[in-house]
This record gives sequence, structure tokens and C-alpha cells, in this order.
Amino acid sequence: TYQGMIENRGSHTATMPLNGNILVAGGVTGNETLQTAEILDPVTHAYTEIGNMLYARNQHRATLLNDRTVLLTAGSTDALNLNTAELFDPSDNSFTQVGSLTDARKSHTATHLLDDRVLVTGGKGARDGDLYTAEIYDPATQLFHMTGLMNTNRALHTASLLDSGQVMVAGGVTTGGVPTPTAELFDPVLETFSSTGDLNLQRKRHRASVLPDGN
Repeated sequence: TYQGMIENRGSHTATMPLNGNILVAGGVTGNETLQTAEILDPVTHAYTEIGNMLYARNQHRATLLNDRTVLLTAGSTDALNLNTAELFDPSDNSFTQVGSLTDARKSHTATHLLDDRVLVTGGKGARDGDLYTAEIYDPATQLFHMTGLMNTNRALHTASLLDSGQVMVAGGVTTGGVPTPTAELFDPVLETFSSTGDLNLQRKRHRASVLPDGN
């Protein structure tokens, strides 16, 4: 049987695989945003506490890169939305800072593109308004740059990498808390968004999966 985590946490991330292990990072317990991280060993079913992240964060995103490092982006301390980012290295369980995002954001998406870049879309901004903006992280420079704007401001949405290399951004909530049925496609070459057919229903906090046939 699996043991419990070392700390109670919600709104955290869990990223696999990392040398067969799973990185659990950040989150919130009670009124405290956590800076801690732990590793689950799937063989022994035991959690091991590792060094803290550079920043306490919840409602962030964690993206596994081709070199097996993990990019942790933005999030919130609940008192403040963040624009910071850091890399986790599984070889020595260390966290190092990389370039910051232009916009502070939480409840965003971070999608690993075919060329190893990471597309960050939407989320709730510094004043908790939902964002039109998107940014790309380039692992070659460890920096972010802005892309073209989305057609709809949104948070709590999904962003799915398609076989074509495009990313489908769908649903979520717009400023004022209204769920949206809109969807759009991101072109990784032009770094622009174009509207596509709407969902049949408005939805937020949903999930999207790419099927073997590409749908």
C-alpha cells in the first residue's frame, strides 16, 4: 500500500516520470502556501522530502522537458499571483531559477510543444482578471517571450497538443466567472491564435485528452 505524503497539500502538481519517481511540489495546506516538495518512489511506495522550491506556490503548473528536468511556472501564494519560474533537476533534486514570465498568473496552462518549448496560456492575472496573453518558454535560453494574444480571455481551461503540433485551447472561465464554450488553435510557427468551432457546452475545470486517432 502507498504511504501518505509527508505534508497535506492541495492545488499542487505531481509530475512523472523522473527516473521512475514522481515529483510532488507546492500547493496549499490550511491557509499556508507550501514551498516544500517531495518525491514518490513507485517501487517502495515511500515519499521522501527534498529541498524546498525557490518560491512557495500553488495553482502553478509543472511541465516535464526533454532533458527530464521539470519547469514550474507561476501560480499563487493566495496573497499574490506570481510571475516566477524555476527548474527542478532530478539528478540532484535541486531547484534553480530561470527567466520570469511577463505576466503574473495562476490557473493557467503549460503545454509542452513538439520542439521542447513550453506554451503558457491565460490564467488569472495580477489583479485576478482573466488573461488574453500567452508566453513561450525556450529551454535553450531559459527565457520567456510573449506570443500573439488569444481571442478569448480565460482561466481554468485546457490546452491540448495535437499531432499537427498545434495546441487546442478550450473552455474555461472569463472575467466575471462566466464559463465559455469558445475554443481556439495555437500555431507554434507563427505564434498566433485562431478561433475554431465552439464546444457544445460551456465548461471550466474540465479535462481534455488527445486520442490515438488525433481527435
